[in-house]
Amino acid sequence: MKLTINGADRSGELGATPPQPEVAASARRLQQPADEAAYLDELIRQLQQRNVVNLEPFQIPRRSGWLGALTAKVRTKLWRLLRYQHEHVTAQQNDINQLLAAALEFEHRAHQREVAALTKRIEELERKLAAR
Repeated sequence: MKLTINGADRSGELGATPPQPEVAASARRLQQPADEAAYLDELIRQLQQRNVVNLEPFQIPRRSGWLGALTAKVRTKLWRLLRYQHEHVTAQQNDINQLLAAALEFEHRAHQREVAALTKRIEELERKLAAR
């Protein structure tokens, strides 16, 4: 990969390999876990990484010609009028998403602790039974 800034090649400063986006946040990784516990761990990890609605500006698509230019202008004006409401609702949705992700993680960890405690108790009872 070649990186040019102000006409100067700055690829050497980049290192051997450029930083790659995290592939670990792919939904395909949910197909890889072998058991339910690993699946739930991966699901919760991905929920934590993807629980925010994107508010980044974007290019409004348009058709070519004068009609496309006119509709693009109308869409842009409408977007400017509605942006405040959109950001308000999006902020509320982000809060809800983060709370739900945290609640799911808490519930999962609580179940893991409960299963571990029950497994330990069963092992103790089996040892007592075997000792008789």
